[in-house]
Amino acid sequence: MFNKLRFAKLQSLARSGNNETSHPYIYRPLETPTTIRVLVLKPGTNDAPLRGELRHIEINLIDDATSDARVPTDPSESSTYEALSYVWGKGNPTSWIKLTEGSIPLMPNLRRALLRFRLLECPRILWIDGICINQTDLKERAVQVKLMGEVYKKAKQVLVWLGPDTARIAKRTFAQVGTSIELATGIETGNQESLETMRVLSQCEWFSRLWVVQELLLARQAIACWGQEEIEFDDLYLPLYTYHTTTNPGGSLWAGRIYAQARLYDFLDLLAWTSGLRCADEHDRVYALLGLPLYENTSLHERIRQIEPDYEQPVEKLFYTIGSMCVENHELNTLLSMVYHTSEILTPSWIPNWSSSSQCEPLPDLCRMPTSLLPSLQDPTTDPATHSLSLGGFVIDTVTFISDAFTTDSAVLDKFNTVSNFWLRHVSLSKFNIPDERYPLLDLCFLEALSHGIFATEFLDKDSLATAIFQNDGPEGEILDAMRSGPFNNVMIECLHMAAKSGGGIGKSKTHGTGGFGGIHTPTAPYLIWNGRRLFATSSGFFGLGPGAIQPGDSVVSFAGVSSPCIVRQREDSHLYVGMACIPLVYYEDGMRLWKERCGSPERFEIR
Repeated sequence: MFNKLRFAKLQSLARSGNNETSHPYIYRPLETPTTIRVLVLKPGTNDAPLRGELRHIEINLIDDATSDARVPTDPSESSTYEALSYVWGKGNPTSWIKLTEGSIPLMPNLRRALLRFRLLECPRILWIDGICINQTDLKERAVQVKLMGEVYKKAKQVLVWLGPDTARIAKRTFAQVGTSIELATGIETGNQESLETMRVLSQCEWFSRLWVVQELLLARQAIACWGQEEIEFDDLYLPLYTYHTTTNPGGSLWAGRIYAQARLYDFLDLLAWTSGLRCADEHDRVYALLGLPLYENTSLHERIRQIEPDYEQPVEKLFYTIGSMCVENHELNTLLSMVYHTSEILTPSWIPNWSSSSQCEPLPDLCRMPTSLLPSLQDPTTDPATHSLSLGGFVIDTVTFISDAFTTDSAVLDKFNTVSNFWLRHVSLSKFNIPDERYPLLDLCFLEALSHGIFATEFLDKDSLATAIFQNDGPEGEILDAMRSGPFNNVMIECLHMAAKSGGGIGKSKTHGTGGFGGIHTPTAPYLIWNGRRLFATSSGFFGLGPGAIQPGDSVVSFAGVSSPCIVRQREDSHLYVGMACIPLVYYEDGMRLWKERCGSPERFEIR
């Protein structure tokens, strides 16, 4: 989609054009809410001016099987069309396409795409958002956005324009991609030529654009075009998925994640996966995903399907509406798990910042807080006037210490030293206050805080355990060197290894939950769970992994309907939501007893 300021520049160019364009094109209103325009691109040679005409067709008359519209008034005119998926690009328009009733200015990338797809001898019928939608009419634009899923689903094929092949590498790249299984194998084994091939391809700006997610996933057939070269997009799926999960497994890049999913999606997952992609209008964070098929039989998705695009409402109100829908439809736990604050806490603090990608992965929901801890409390509510969330819960503890934050840029040795120093101060020294037989429990809980129970450890030797905890974060030799470099690193790993192999440890002393180390290894590496977070300790001796914005003095709270402990910050007459935390000791008998003892009177929290 496009913004009004840029389109005004387009119109200005048309008005100030030369002999080729006398006046800007004036869009004829669309007849019905299901009418769309298509561009009939006239044939021509490479250097000939671009010419065409716009036609109106009814999207509901297009047969899903053939993409032919049966128009009784003029059956001789076929409405088979192809849809263009491309990047608008930066800068100002530099040329135009001349239509019968006037001219429409073009951005450079769209002009190149039209020249690339224009045929020599016959017209080509295309749907292009920058031409077929009147971008200055917000009401029309809102209606057309609602139809875009159908537009791409019913197109004969989608032409994916990756841009010009300025480096003249498209032919070689597509030739390598054509052997997708071999290329994927090369990526997995670290073959530099394979990695470089996918790096160059992934740097095409098209892969950073939000709208292409819907445009591609709904296509019955998609052709990737890079300069004069082209390939079926199906051949890119496996290499793209392998590349992104191998080189950046924690990234939100949709190419490495959505393809691995089924053809039905969870809307909150889509918002999280696409948060790092670009769009000109922040409303499109939501609207660009409305056409994708969602899981059936969920009350939240029923509400999502009823959303009508409205570009005149503030973006903040739109995001609040999504958050409020989650609360009303019992998805508060999922919503809060997706909130990531770093140093600055934005308000409303309980709504994820879907405009920005996060280096954090959601904490795996392996253990749920026992409902017996919390009596029946009033359901959570939201206030549209203040954009606040009100819910019941208990203050359990107070944060007294935080470690340095883990970041994607942190060196392996720095992470190792941060972890071992925390272990020495808040785990090892705590053993003086408990019976000897309970020593392994503290180490086991610390190991769970680091890895969140996502891989089995009882069969690993000491060196393998260290590598597994820090896996994918550096070469094995670097990790082992780091283990031996710090004064307490090796001692810590020895203790963690003994705890993991102890008979009374792994998943056996739990009173609640399904976590522990007897589970199956998952693709999420422990260090990805750390990114953007900190280790912390509380006044009662609990420790865990918390959000990056956590501070000493913050409260640890159990909220009704929320599976994990949460961190909040007092602010005069309200609270800020800082994020979820993992406190493994809570899920064992001793921790559960202490947790219950710390429960005060239930409170009503207003989260701003």
